[in-house]
Amino acid sequence: MWMYAEKNIKNQTIIYSEYKYESKQHNIEMLLDSQEFSDFLSHLNQSYNIVIWWDGTMLHALKNYNKNGKKYIWINFWNKWFLLQDKKIILQKNNFIEKKYSIFDIQINDSHFDSFINEVSISAKNWKMWAFEIQLWQNESFELHWDWFVVSTPIWSTAYNSSLWGPILSHHSKSLVITPKAPWKPRHFPSIVIPENEKIHIKNIWRFHGLEIHCDGQSKHIDEKNDEITIIKSQVELVFAIAQSQEKKWENKIFEF
Repeated sequence: MWMYAEKNIKNQTIIYSEYKYESKQHNIEMLLDSQEFSDFLSHLNQSYNIVIWWDGTMLHALKNYNKNGKKYIWINFWNKWFLLQDKKIILQKNNFIEKKYSIFDIQINDSHFDSFINEVSISAKNWKMWAFEIQLWQNESFELHWDWFVVSTPIWSTAYNSSLWGPILSHHSKSLVITPKAPWKPRHFPSIVIPENEKIHIKNIWRFHGLEIHCDGQSKHIDEKNDEITIIKSQVELVFAIAQSQEKKWENKIFEF
């Protein structure tokens, strides 16, 4: 099981995974104690949430630290992950460029349920086909029968959305994409790209099905059959600090799938 830890060093909040491989190059504790890392922190001109390891650590940080108002520096200490910067930035005296991305809230019957930055998928419990009404663009709702569907943000459209033949969005686009899995009614239903400031209203029609919501790697169940789900842009944004030496690579991450 992954365990997460926090250290405060030189007014910086360091969030990392405690799991250690035998190989010294993957020992984060050694990194945190190194002179190179100390020099890297000394070069920063403000206080950040510095997230080290992989995308699971990243999502943990977003769920638990976003309220402290700090901007994020994410450093990859594993394989190639979409939003993490190469750990080589520690050895370089970088200036940082801010990139802003939207967060989206999930409401159940107008009460906050969860938030996501990557994607959310919604299905009937036990992965059965289900029927629901969906309302977009403040128009009348229409009925759909699908196995499940995924709502992806631009920074994660290369994940499940792409596997389901959904469109890949530039992660500068201010959009969301809704992509079905195994649409039955109507058949051959395409993905829908909508502006990010549009509300998505979803109502379960088949009352004998509860729902499962998979939100940025976390699964939750809704047992009530008459719940209504709304997906809406949050008033809070994420601000990432990207090293200038990594900017071009960051912009090309849309092709890393």
